[in-house]
Amino acid sequence: MKKLVWLLPLLLVLSCNYGNKDILNFKVEYKPDCVYKQTMSDKTSMETKYDASPEILQTLKDKGVQNPTKIADDISVQIILKTGKLGPQNIYQFTLAYLKTTSKYGKKEIPDNTLFYGTDTLGHIPVIDSVSASPDIAADIKKNLISTVQELLQESNGQEESLKVGQQFTRENPMNVDLGFTKLRMDVNNTYTLKNIVNGLATFEITQVYTLSSTIKDHTFKAEGTGKGNVVYDISGNYYKDYAIDMALTMSMDNGGIFANIHTESTIDIQTMLVQN
Repeated sequence: MKKLVWLLPLLLVLSCNYGNKDILNFKVEYKPDCVYKQTMSDKTSMETKYDASPEILQTLKDKGVQNPTKIADDISVQIILKTGKLGPQNIYQFTLAYLKTTSKYGKKEIPDNTLFYGTDTLGHIPVIDSVSASPDIAADIKKNLISTVQELLQESNGQEESLKVGQQFTRENPMNVDLGFTKLRMDVNNTYTLKNIVNGLATFEITQVYTLSSTIKDHTFKAEGTGKGNVVYDISGNYYKDYAIDMALTMSMDNGGIFANIHTESTIDIQTMLVQN
């Protein structure tokens, strides 16, 4: 359901500057000469119920399709993001490596040891210009991977936010939903509320609302969902240590006389360790 969901960390790398004891200033930014080590786990369960004429339901049964169909997966992804030393005109190298993905079904949206190369500039968005991957991957797929990563980096560049404990801000991000035969695009409204600042850590509560923003000819789709979790930021290191959220998504669709109701629940946890060279 969630195409390239493990790219989510790229949407969440927010720099935190503790301007004084009462106010935090946020802006999207990577620091030069650093290594970000990330481990993500995504536990997902999905149930699909079909409603159609007895003949169509029997055809699905004959093809081995169970009604309802239940799928559960547990994905783990290891990522390393490195930035180079600050150079002329405030430019530095930027690399993003997807080291290893493990999954119950062995599915890997991005092959192991895929490495994206680019450059970053202080106050700007990293630019991905190439990718090193398995020779078996076609050139057009590599181009799509670069485009996907670049799009996520672009979308993560929100305006700077300043807030005190108890205050909140909102970010809008899209999410691609892969149904196999088609892809849908959902809008995700993220509200961050600063809960507390203790021992150099800033904790935010996140609430999410998902809405469908796609229309497909000859198909009817409805979808909605919510999410709730917490983010913990290390203020002195200017990076988030932990991102954890539980999300639930419900979708209904009419596909040529077959009505499907899909309910998905996911628990996502991303741990990040920053090493400054």
